[in-house]
Amino acid sequence: WHTGLLIFQDTNQNKQVDSNEKIILYEKTKLKYGTLDWRGTLSSPHLTFMAKHDGLPIGSNGSFFYCSFHNLSNKRIVLSKMGHIRIEDSKNC
Repeated sequence: WHTGLLIFQDTNQNKQVDSNEKIILYEKTKLKYGTLDWRGTLSSPHLTFMAKHDGLPIGSNGSFFYCSFHNLSNKRIVLSKMGHIRIEDSKNC
């Protein structure tokens, strides 16, 4: 997560980009002052938003952790099962 993110249409649901699957977006995060990591309920490094479930992150709730290299506050970005987020200070880095 700290190097970038890839959004693609996973038609066979194998959680990998196959040659026949459409890449929607690839974005480098270019973080200079910290790291970004995902810790989900399924111990998986990916998030899945399912169109057949109104675009909800079914089985992908968890938290992003932004950990600063400097004396700035670390943040936890919590993603709920309904796709809502909240941001809180974190000591878990």
